[in-house]
Amino acid sequence: MITFNRGLGLMIQTHDLSWTIGRHSRLLGLTIQVAEGEVVGLLGPIHSGKSTTLKLLATLIAPDGGSATVAGHDVVREPDQVRRKVGYLPFFMGLYDDMRVSEYLGFFMRCAGIESNTETGDLLGLAGLTERADEFVDSLDREARQRLGLMRTLVHDPPVLLLDHPSIGLDLPACLRIRGLIARIRAMGKTIIVGSNMMTDLVGLCDRIGVLHEGRLIALGPAAEIAARLGGGRLLEIELGGPASEILEQAKRHPLILEADAEDQYLLLSLDGRVENPLEVVNDLAAGGAQVVRLREHQVDARPLIRPLEAES
Repeated sequence: MITFNRGLGLMIQTHDLSWTIGRHSRLLGLTIQVAEGEVVGLLGPIHSGKSTTLKLLATLIAPDGGSATVAGHDVVREPDQVRRKVGYLPFFMGLYDDMRVSEYLGFFMRCAGIESNTETGDLLGLAGLTERADEFVDSLDREARQRLGLMRTLVHDPPVLLLDHPSIGLDLPACLRIRGLIARIRAMGKTIIVGSNMMTDLVGLCDRIGVLHEGRLIALGPAAEIAARLGGGRLLEIELGGPASEILEQAKRHPLILEADAEDQYLLLSLDGRVENPLEVVNDLAAGGAQVVRLREHQVDARPLIRPLEAES
């Protein structure tokens, strides 16, 4: 077990936490501690255990084994107290499309016993949605809907946020903007766990990153250290306005691009895992003549961390 001590109390503790149903949804013996005010990322491919971990901590499912506490409350014995301390953003977030944006937040505030409209305005301002307060939710684009969902987690001012793939379905620039919003929320003193299969969501935001693979925590450490160990675990796909072969040699010479390949109008890049803002790399290519149409980051490749473990077994 690796712990992190910022001189503050522990907000989240798990010991040998386990949950299994079938072969795709499982968590096997997770032990982790998260300090007050810390941001921890859970990184890994689909079915690695990230969403399961967050659901267990949010008391949406009960563990098969082990234990977990959130803000000093046991997730099994004191679920109601845990829920008062947690704001949870699910992988697939349901929104009430026939509500206006301000009505949506007001509804959840009333559910939490909060009647003031001041907090609604403050949250809309934080999300950059003030000008859209009277619009219907179904008129919002994907990024605005995610911003609204993030604000829903804050209506009762919980000390702990559990965010499951907060940038799901967004292009790279939008992912980076959502990361910036989470950083502003973090500055409010929140303790946050972010689950993602994209390094973009975590590097530059998290104090530590834990890597999950097939339900097991295979690495946990400072974000920069984990990113360095992943090496080329960050894959960026760029759709160009012309043949990608014309920009391939320029990409191969870039110091932050470890490998580059081209097919038709698509350029696939393996980036140094420590790159915080891939747009800087893209802008360099654009300055060299690349006509960028669309950006997408692929899920993390955890093989650089898995291979040493396989060699030991």
